[in-house]
Parts: sequence; C-alpha cells; structure tokens
Amino acid sequence: MRARAMVLHEAGSDPTTKAAKPLHVHFAVKSRGLDGQRLNPRKADLRGWRERFGHYLRVRGIDA
Repeated sequence: MRARAMVLHEAGSDPTTKAAKPLHVHFAVKSRGLDGQRLNPRKADLRGWRERFGHYLRVRGIDA
C-alpha cells in the first residue's frame, strides 16, 4: 500500500496568521519503498521533485 497525503493551503486560509501566505501545497509520502528500503532524499532530490512537479503543473496549464 502506498501512503500519500496532500494538503492545499489557500491565501488567507490559516486563521492563526495575520499575513496571507501564497497558495502552496504540502505532501507526505511513505518513508519506505515497496522493496522495504527507507527513503532518504537529499536536498538535490527534493529540488528535482519540486521542479518536476512544477513542470507537470505547467503542462496542465497551472501557473507554478
């Protein structure tokens, strides 16, 4: 089973902050792969994931 979660925060959706934060998304992923190996991303991995995610959003007409 793959565990995933996504949370969308829209501008002004957090009542605990006074300043409106820009639209953003948080992702949670399972920390172990299907082979049982622990996921251990480095900064470069995270950067690459963000860049690819942004690319696929833009392909779908979403400004990212």
